[in-house]
Amino acid sequence: MLSHSMLGLASSVLLSTALLSGCALQQGLQQAVLMDYDQVLNLRAYRFQSPVQWAPSASETGIAGHAKDVNGFWLTYVICNLRNAGSKAQTFHLKLDQFYVEFEGKKFFHQPLAPYTFSSLPNAIPANPQATALVNEKFRVETQIGQDEEIYQPSPTTQGGNPHRFAIYVTKSEPGVVDISGRVALRYEGHPNILNPRNQEPATKDASDPAVKSDLRLTCRAQLQ
Repeated sequence: MLSHSMLGLASSVLLSTALLSGCALQQGLQQAVLMDYDQVLNLRAYRFQSPVQWAPSASETGIAGHAKDVNGFWLTYVICNLRNAGSKAQTFHLKLDQFYVEFEGKKFFHQPLAPYTFSSLPNAIPANPQATALVNEKFRVETQIGQDEEIYQPSPTTQGGNPHRFAIYVTKSEPGVVDISGRVALRYEGHPNILNPRNQEPATKDASDPAVKSDLRLTCRAQLQ
């Protein structure tokens, strides 16, 4: 049986159809995977452990969420634990690229960075395709914990010994200030689920103080009511 707190999160269940009958909603809850997550760090710039060869004559130390007509930042999440114990639980094929957020009316998934949507540190060189490929490889190694895909069989036990950590890049094309301080709800597409935030405010790192690997938490913080 779902606890009172979990019932309060029923509105977060993500199902594949837009309109659900009461029976379909009940079935979705019975199959839902429960995940606790913590939004640990919002960052506008990141400094790598070693430089990136941006161009034949340019070696850059990091990346910034700024490019022509684009302002962006990264939201970093840790999946604290996962429970696949519904009365009609099915095998859950977790895919990190199915996690997404909605920011200013647009969906942003966890995915590789696209060329020309960010720039380099410290010289603000736009990210050409070659630099983007190098950055994506380096950024994944330094910021991600856990595999891109993982299988979770139905189990009465909450599985929390293998956390996942990943970043989602969100951008704003319209003029105006980008506030990186707020919480943004994490969502998952494709399997019935309930995502429960730790309700902690994220740490922030602005462009003047780029984040580094040691700033990224390995575990979740305590749950706040």
